[in-house]
Amino acid sequence: GRSCGSTAVLVSAHQSIGCKAVMLFGNEEQKKRFLPLMAKSTLSAFCLSEPNVGCDAGGQETRCELSPCGKFYILNGEKKWATSGALSGLFTVMAKQKITDPKTGKEKDAVTALICTPDMEGVEIFSRNRSKCGIRGTWQARIRLTNVKVPRENLLFKEGKGLNVALTCLNYGRCTLSAGMLGAARYSYEQATKWAKSRHQFDRAIGEFDLMQEKVATMGALVYAMDGMLYATTGFLDRHDQDIMLETALCKVFCSEMGYRVVNDAMQIMGGMGYTDESLVEYCFRKCRGWMIAGGSIEILKNRIAEGIFERSFSQRPPKS
Repeated sequence: GRSCGSTAVLVSAHQSIGCKAVMLFGNEEQKKRFLPLMAKSTLSAFCLSEPNVGCDAGGQETRCELSPCGKFYILNGEKKWATSGALSGLFTVMAKQKITDPKTGKEKDAVTALICTPDMEGVEIFSRNRSKCGIRGTWQARIRLTNVKVPRENLLFKEGKGLNVALTCLNYGRCTLSAGMLGAARYSYEQATKWAKSRHQFDRAIGEFDLMQEKVATMGALVYAMDGMLYATTGFLDRHDQDIMLETALCKVFCSEMGYRVVNDAMQIMGGMGYTDESLVEYCFRKCRGWMIAGGSIEILKNRIAEGIFERSFSQRPPKS
């Protein structure tokens, strides 16, 4: 994240969400089949977003149904914003499926996760890249799925449990996005601090002015706080805590907003030079704006955070006497 946001996003999308579903939810046969390829020779893509579906992960319009012979899932739909989709050898695809509720016996729609590959008949990658404000070195593909026959052994986890797969992977993705943001913020902070010491106006370094000192001090505090929050949250992942959706959302919101604030202040300190593409701070400014959108917009995450806080606070209330 310090030097190339595109590389940070490419690695994040591949390792944290693209093939993470196979690592966490794949059976032994799936892991032996796909993970060596993911480690050695090809990228993976996480196919959740659609033309009409963004942060609403449960609102999938892509659908799958079991074939009459029971050997395949027939997959139809369209995916959008799949990072590295045009370069990937594996797609983790979320699709709605009719599931019979074992309790009521009634049919309901639920999300199922499937492993697809680009060589399957009916898979069409028809938009290979979009011109973006930042992270231009990443390719976000649009993928059309038309009567794709996905072998039943490519089912991830369980039928109707794809939302569990998606949301669990997103916990990891929010941490790696936060790490990329931290790298950009720390680099911008360091460059702005050097500039404040070396740039002279009115016969003194601009870092001697009170307002500049306030910005530098605040930037230092925010970078320190981002670093601490990120390491704490990834520690929860490493020790396999079960319910960390609230913590990863908090980490992503804080690092996105505060990291962007640090980069914005760095550009202000560096003035005209910071605004030119001769400065990597300008590059950080453009790439960091996307981090408040990708991996769940901060507005939606704040809603989820509030819901999680209320839920935990009520569950911890002492029972009524």
